[in-house]
Amino acid sequence: MTEPRSPHPANPGPPAGERPLTGPERRRVVRALAGLFWGLPLALVTGVLTARTPLLGELRFGPALLACGLVAWSCHLLAAVRTDEPHWQARIEGARVLAVILCGLAPFLHWFQLAPAHLHYAGCAFGFLLAGLWLLARISGVLVTLAGWIEPDRLESEARHFRGVVLPLLGGVFVVSLGWVVLNHSPLGPRARASLVPLLVRVDLTSLLMLVAAVALNMAMAWKLKDAVLEEVFEEPPAEPAAQADGVAAAAADPQPASADQAADPAPES
Repeated sequence: MTEPRSPHPANPGPPAGERPLTGPERRRVVRALAGLFWGLPLALVTGVLTARTPLLGELRFGPALLACGLVAWSCHLLAAVRTDEPHWQARIEGARVLAVILCGLAPFLHWFQLAPAHLHYAGCAFGFLLAGLWLLARISGVLVTLAGWIEPDRLESEARHFRGVVLPLLGGVFVVSLGWVVLNHSPLGPRARASLVPLLVRVDLTSLLMLVAAVALNMAMAWKLKDAVLEEVFEEPPAEPAAQADGVAAAAADPQPASADQAADPAPES
């Protein structure tokens, strides 16, 4: 007769957040962090160039789409890590959805540059900005969680400090950008609108500088985490204890003592 199984396992093991990263997980994390390090600034630069200038020419929205795709691919790699931890999966899944939304809105940046007065294109461009700000906030939280897995003593507190700086910057960009939209689309006369041009230029430059600072902080934290994972992978094995090494040296120096039988038998007579 078989005994009934207990609903609770005998040895459930440590929580998912306290387990060390396995080899495949480390490879995914390194690739994802490298993708975020390059994808975030490329998405910022190509997005601004696509929406504001015709410098990309025949490339149109292709570079912005590729840069946003790189960010989405990085989030997809991170989603394959710790699939048994719901809190982590909810956080990274939100970042992945926002990255896919950026890919879908990237073509509208080119059409907004061609027809900035079109309300639909302007709304899609503003939606691209909102999704990008939300994605940067999500990624900063993802980096805090990764820092707690990789090196909780030093990197987790540093990542939380970076996040405490990134979130106010993103909030400032949102407020400044919303003010720019209200001023730019307000029902004012030509003379009043012309007087607001210097203010709009300053507001635009301020929001861009704040956005660059937020992206740079996330890039710096991603690079630190990538270096920490690589140091763990290529770390040299610990040396043998000194006592064990002394014992091995002493055993090699002393001759092997004769056995009791060899000592009792006399030497054969000639």
